Amino acid sequence: MKDFTVYSEEVIKKMEGADACIWALGTTEGRQDIEIDYPLAFCNAIAPSVARQKKPFRYVHTSGRLAEQDQERCLLFLSGGRRIKGKAELEMMDFETNGEFLHGGHWQSFIVKPSMVLPKKGEKGDLRWLGSVFIGSVDVDELAAAMIDVVSSGSEEKILGNAECVMRGRAALDRDLEGWERGYEKASWSLW
Repeated sequence: MKDFTVYSEEVIKKMEGADACIWALGTTEGRQDIEIDYPLAFCNAIAPSVARQKKPFRYVHTSGRLAEQDQERCLLFLSGGRRIKGKAELEMMDFETNGEFLHGGHWQSFIVKPSMVLPKKGEKGDLRWLGSVFIGSVDVDELAAAMIDVVSSGSEEKILGNAECVMRGRAALDRDLEGWERGYEKASWSLW
């Protein structure tokens, strides 16, 4: 695709029958086009297919721990990006309720708000000491497992903070690893 705001019939046909989407495209500066326009274009494009399927479609939107949904709140740092990401969260949750005429009531939106996402242990850029001590963190494997678990099983919680991502991801990885030894280490102990 060259333009994430335009979904051709060919692309929509390839997505036909999908049960879920994990949206993990975003920026640190919070650009309106990437944070809001792109995912909304996706939602609007696939919603009619979801309505025809007549079964739940789970959409997991990746945001960030500091994203701020309250657009009037005074923010001391990174205010523009935090507000855009917060507005994106609101738009994605709103699509579930107000987009019902498009998706037939089969859409389920979830938001994950990780803090510092850490690479696998030993990889370049591993700053787990910083994340664990100061701002909270989640290993990339834990975050991925948590998001996959949400699209597979759903969640009572519509918004999963960093702690929920860590705990749910660890639980999912532990379930998958029972009886299989591959040297998995539990990593970050910070649950902020």
